[in-house]
Amino acid sequence: MVRIIREWETVYFQAVKKGYNSVTIELSFNHKKNNFTLCTTNEESVSFKDDSIQTSRMKIEAITAAIKYVDNIINKNK
Repeated sequence: MVRIIREWETVYFQAVKKGYNSVTIELSFNHKKNNFTLCTTNEESVSFKDDSIQTSRMKIEAITAAIKYVDNIINKNK
């Protein structure tokens, strides 16, 4: 018998808009503890320092998608 144990899952959410560099948010989700972290490329968190308004909007769009993803996982496990 083989048991599948999901502990850590990493998912990338990429916001794309024509004329702008894409923005990627990394979600690391712990299935055992139902907690998570979000970060951007080369950062240990999500920072808006020195971002343009459009880049900030794209980050927020990707973060929103990541939060919805986590919410679906947590509600499915209830």
